[in-house]
Amino acid sequence: MSTVLISLDAIRARHAATLAQYGDLWPQYAQQAELDRAALLDELDRREHEGKP
Repeated sequence: MSTVLISLDAIRARHAATLAQYGDLWPQYAQQAELDRAALLDELDRREHEGKP
């Protein structure tokens, strides 16, 4: 198991806070944040399934 754990709930909470703060002001940044989040979650899932940290 990895010595560094990233809580998916923490990622989701931070993402929600970012969208709440900036989403209405800069829709293009909100869209990129969603893409970045999805990519990060995909990478974390991939690593978890491969057993990598």
